[in-house]
Amino acid sequence: MSAAMAMLAVAVVALFAHGATAASIDWQWHTGRATHYGGAGDPWSIHNGHCGYGYLDPSVGTGWDIAAPSDQNWDYDSSTSNCGVCYEIACNGMDFSDFYGNYLERTDVCYNGGETSVVVMVSDICPCYYPSNQYSNKRWCCGDMQHFDVSVFAFEKLADVKWGVIGIKYRRVPCDYQPAKKAYRPSSAAAAQESTSAPWNWNSSKDKRWTLWSQKQSWNFGDATYSSTAGLQVSASSSSSSSGSSSSSSSSAASSVGQQSSVTNAYFGGFMQGWSDSGSWGIAKWDRDSSWGFDGQQAYCVTLSGYGGAKFNAWSGALSSKRTLEFWVRMNDGAAPDVTIKLASPNGGCKDVRLRDLTPNDSKAGWQRYWVQLTSFDWRGRNDGGAFSGCSDSVSDWDVNTLFFTNNWGSNQYLCLDQIKLF
Repeated sequence: MSAAMAMLAVAVVALFAHGATAASIDWQWHTGRATHYGGAGDPWSIHNGHCGYGYLDPSVGTGWDIAAPSDQNWDYDSSTSNCGVCYEIACNGMDFSDFYGNYLERTDVCYNGGETSVVVMVSDICPCYYPSNQYSNKRWCCGDMQHFDVSVFAFEKLADVKWGVIGIKYRRVPCDYQPAKKAYRPSSAAAAQESTSAPWNWNSSKDKRWTLWSQKQSWNFGDATYSSTAGLQVSASSSSSSSGSSSSSSSSAASSVGQQSSVTNAYFGGFMQGWSDSGSWGIAKWDRDSSWGFDGQQAYCVTLSGYGGAKFNAWSGALSSKRTLEFWVRMNDGAAPDVTIKLASPNGGCKDVRLRDLTPNDSKAGWQRYWVQLTSFDWRGRNDGGAFSGCSDSVSDWDVNTLFFTNNWGSNQYLCLDQIKLF
């Protein structure tokens, strides 16, 4: 090995060992979904990503195993676009729906039973709002699930590309992390091809993933110190999945998630775009280690002091034409917390629903899932399970923009909620 190549190898090892900081890596698995893009025949190239790396050398770092996370994911950082962050991803056999509510059966599609995994680096984003590919980007990247658009070269190691979209489990890892069971494309499966050739006079030292580092751009693999403007360029990539494509782009126009969809997620590992708990009173939030949801996501866990309340704020019309409020709640000594569920608007409140008066629809590992018909909140006595049309003659469906969980008593109540959605 030449002296120059030896120095490059040392730099590469140092760069990937640098990785994400310990503060950003908790080693907890989260559930989500993945489509694929790139490769021969796909107009959306892995080499034109939002992060501005340009041509990606297959021998550098994670090579062509790259990803474009949704800008609605719970850990997405808009100041860095998560550029340079690395995730370990494994196929997770499960059935799920897309943003429009279309049901997809993917329980038995994983290679090796989902026991193998691949490490991918973020080089692009999948924005919810992307007008030139509006239907598909809304289908995958608007927050109904945590979502990654991964390169076809990574996807083919986890499942047959014919499936287009699969359930996954994922976690943030250092970029030099080696999975315990590394995924490989089965020899019986045809390998994806790349039609983009390396630039003239190319060598791996020209990969911008190293150049950004050597130019001291404070590029810290997704930490807050990354200069998000360094080398970024307007570009787009799209999944070539048979279930519909999703595009990635540096476009960042804001939109409210779910206003034109059958599913609106309020909380899924974190508050979704357009939702917050500002204005809550008498609450003490639990620390991160005490707040894990039933399937590995971060739950919303608080202690409600006497008559305290968790207030979830949305936008006007968030409940319009929806039928059901769904959420999971952690049991306390085998019983649901004694809280009241409320809806409200600037024009007045709706009828209260007491949690303990409801029958759970499902249970799992000390958690129970509830489906609450939105017509239950109607003062006019309508409780037929139809579309929500407001809760009184003076409070329309478009007025209601706030959801409350309030303590019924003067003593503390322990409230842990997960996967809050409207559909």
